[in-house]
Amino acid sequence: MARALIVDDEPYMITLIEAILAPLELECSGCNSAEDALLHLSDSAIDFLIVDLMLPRMSGLELCRHIRNEPDLKELRIVMITAKDLNVDERKELMLQEVQLLAKPITASALLDFVRAASPAKPAN
Repeated sequence: MARALIVDDEPYMITLIEAILAPLELECSGCNSAEDALLHLSDSAIDFLIVDLMLPRMSGLELCRHIRNEPDLKELRIVMITAKDLNVDERKELMLQEVQLLAKPITASALLDFVRAASPAKPAN
């Protein structure tokens, strides 16, 4: 079974995203901060990271930078969710990090399409 980690400081968003992903029968877990996500990623194999851009202390963008610097996590599929209008440099950085961007309010179909398209042939162990 493929695994998804949802990182958002709003618990209702984690619950909403879990509900959207339910038809895909993913094993979902949630974290309320980037720091907790890094700890979770060091302990668990994850196939997808769904992260909010605006997080306290460490932003979703900073989290992605940390992830892309970790050899074991370079191939992790990431979708960033944001209500913020990103500047050109932020968009370019996300492109270089191969991060898919979804604008809030997210639609179930857009998130499901991303996860289906990025589904690994073999889930993480």
